[in-house]
Amino acid sequence: MYMLSKCTSLEEISLRFFETNHGQNEGDSLHSAITQALKIAGVIFLSSQLTTIFALAWPKQPYVIHSLQWDDFWDLKSLSKDLRVLEARRGSDAEQTNWNDIMEMYVTKSHLETIFVKPVIMMCNSSR
Repeated sequence: MYMLSKCTSLEEISLRFFETNHGQNEGDSLHSAITQALKIAGVIFLSSQLTTIFALAWPKQPYVIHSLQWDDFWDLKSLSKDLRVLEARRGSDAEQTNWNDIMEMYVTKSHLETIFVKPVIMMCNSSR
């Protein structure tokens, strides 16, 4: 919600949740390359060495690494308590929402105070 209110180019932010062992991940190739580079690097003595190893994991086109500091992270747990996000379990139809049944959550710039959700659709095999 904060990003939507501050960024002029964003209109919507959505989070999609996949079932365990299902879904897509654009980072699989990156993760594989970094894992291989870590194996080749051997013993690592300083965490600062990781930046170089990560950047050079794909030698043809080195990854661009943006190092983060402690103040780059937000305490989302306390923010969610302040905003009472986990207490907001009732939809417009007043039916209680089970967080495990949510497939997607999204917030739009035009409705910053509302978290929209899409439920998981259960597909049943019908026998004739």
